[in-house]
This record gives sequence, structure tokens and C-alpha cells, in this order.
Amino acid sequence: MVLVLVDEITNRLSYTFDFIFKSRGVDYAFTTDIDAFTKSTFNKFNYSNIETSEVTIVPSVLLFEKGVDNHHVSRGVEDGIECLSFYEVTDLVASVFYILTRYEEYDNINKDIYGRFPFVESCLNKYGWIEQAVCDRWANKILEKVGEKAVKKTIKIVPTFDIDNTFAYQLKYGKQKILSVCKDLFQLNISRLKERNSVLNGKLKDPYDTFEKIKNIAQRFPRTKIFWLVGERAEKDRNIPLSLKEHQSFIQKMNEAVEVNLHPSFASNGEPAMIEKEKKSLEKVLGRPILNSRQHFLRFQLPKTFQSLLS
Repeated sequence: MVLVLVDEITNRLSYTFDFIFKSRGVDYAFTTDIDAFTKSTFNKFNYSNIETSEVTIVPSVLLFEKGVDNHHVSRGVEDGIECLSFYEVTDLVASVFYILTRYEEYDNINKDIYGRFPFVESCLNKYGWIEQAVCDRWANKILEKVGEKAVKKTIKIVPTFDIDNTFAYQLKYGKQKILSVCKDLFQLNISRLKERNSVLNGKLKDPYDTFEKIKNIAQRFPRTKIFWLVGERAEKDRNIPLSLKEHQSFIQKMNEAVEVNLHPSFASNGEPAMIEKEKKSLEKVLGRPILNSRQHFLRFQLPKTFQSLLS
């Protein structure tokens, strides 16, 4: 048990200390009472501006603010470990919050062609931390400082698959098939025309048909998940229509072996009504609620994407 002295208890503090202590199997409690803190027999951690003889990290302002501010962030060092400084105040705890919440993405105006936060803009890239689990390192350093040990966890592998286009040639009829054939003819893509013909004649497996392999993986790892794109056809959303009964039947059969979830369309990002429509359409096919999703093209903008999914 760790008693944490703070100047004020905030949601940001609870979120961060849940990760630092609770997720590692260590109980903790906050107090703003210096007398109670001093008299306590628990391990103690002072994360306040009050001077004590206990293990102390002087807090920056980040976890006590409301709203999002454009902080001056730089690289700092705390007890021999690199972390972040906020207005020259090196703060391991706030560093955890800043990275976990992707705080830097909220007010960044530089986006890639899909409206996403560019990797090159991230402090993880700038400071060479991208291949390090820095939040875990910082949390473990704090546990070490206060004399606690994390409970050892069992690693769980969760394979996941996005189904952007169920098949290359199968289940494609009418306009969708005609336009694809015309494109191959126009580009003189003879090999693709032959491949399509072989697949449709049953002589060759559809090149996108990896579903038996996914089922085999799911047998080894029961938590395997599939994220299926079911949005209306558009430039970046090109799956087979969900209205096709054969497609519905195929998704239902896959769901018997592997949990199927929603892959919100490219066009739906920031559009709650569109996400809801896609969600309800897939729920109708599956006959159950859908609680998980993953963004198509990993198209993700804070706070818009989270707000849309919550809505």
C-alpha cells in the first residue's frame, strides 16, 4: 500500500496513478492531509509542493489543469532515467500521463494526408524512445523509489485482423465486377484477368482468402479478433456490400470461429451517425451487440475520434 500526498485530487491524477500502481497490483490512496500523511505507516510518496522527508517528485502543472494547453515539453532526467520536463520541471508522473493520453496530439496542427498525427512529430520519435515501453519504465522507477514491487503479469497474445476487402474476386457482381474487369483490360493486366478467371472457375484460391489461416490462429489464441469493414463503398472503402446475402452468411460463419467486430469506414471518422449506421448493420447480421472497433487506415484524431465512438 502506498499513500500519496497531493495538493489536490484530480481525475488526471487518478488515471495516471491507476496505471502506475493499480495496474501493477499495488494498492494506493491519495491524501491532501499532511498530518495523516506524516503519521501513516504505509509506504509514502510525496507528489505535492509540500516539503517532507519522504520520497518526493515535485509536480508540474499538467495533472492539475483542466482543458488542453500547449505545454513547453523538453527532455529531462530523473534518477538516471530519461523522461519529460514541462516548463523545465522534470516530472516522471506527468510524463506517464502525457504519453498515455497522447496529449501532444490534441492541439497539433501538422497532419498527414489522412488527417493523422505524424509519427515524426511525436516526442517518442524525437527523443529516440519509440521502441521503449517508456510509461512502464517510468512507472517501475516510481515503484522502485517508494519500495514497492509490481505483481508479475502473464503476457496474453491477442491476434487481430482487419478485413478491408473480403475477397479479390469472389462475391463481386454487377457494376463492381464490370468496373474491375474494365480497369484490368484498360491497363492490359493480363495476369490479373487470368487469375480472376481461375478463381471464379474454382481452379485457384482467391488471393485475399486467408480465413482458414485466421481460424487456425484463433484456435491457438482464443481472444483473436476480426475487424470488418462494412461501410458504403467509396474511394477508401471498397469492401463487398453488406447487403449481399452471401457476404452476410460468410461473416456469420466466420463469427462462429472468431469474434467479429467493427472496422469503421474511412469516411466515418468524426461522423457518429455514420458509425452508428455501420455498427447497427453489422449487429443485425451478427445478432449481437458490438463493443469493439478499430479505425480503417488507422484514421484517428483526438478528441474527435474518441468523442464520435463514445457518442
